Amino acid sequence: IDMAQFEKILRYIRSGIDHGATLEAGGERLGDKGYYIKPTIFSDVK
Repeated sequence: IDMAQFEKILRYIRSGIDHGATLEAGGERLGDKGYYIKPTIFSDVK
């Protein structure tokens, strides 16, 4: 993915948190190279 897609995914993650989901794992950048995001798990999703 490119920088724009990377930032879009991070916005989706933040939106989930803002709407009441609990971030159980991940949700952040993985490593220093590329645009990788750690596997992300939510709970309390409505």
